[in-house]
Amino acid sequence: MADAARTAARQAAIGQDDYTGAAQRVAGGVSLGVEQGELTCVTAARPVPGPLGGLGLTARARACTYTEPSSP
Repeated sequence: MADAARTAARQAAIGQDDYTGAAQRVAGGVSLGVEQGELTCVTAARPVPGPLGGLGLTARARACTYTEPSSP
């Protein structure tokens, strides 16, 4: 999860549109939440597999990076 969050945060911070695809390639079926401002923060989440998944547990990770300035 942490790798997916870091990858998506970096992609979103540099203005790439496919940050979701990048996170999916790293960690499979994850959902993402993105907050942008001076920092770009991404929260990645997915249900915990196996017996614990039946309890409704969710694994989450959050990563933030500075937002890159956009070109004029």
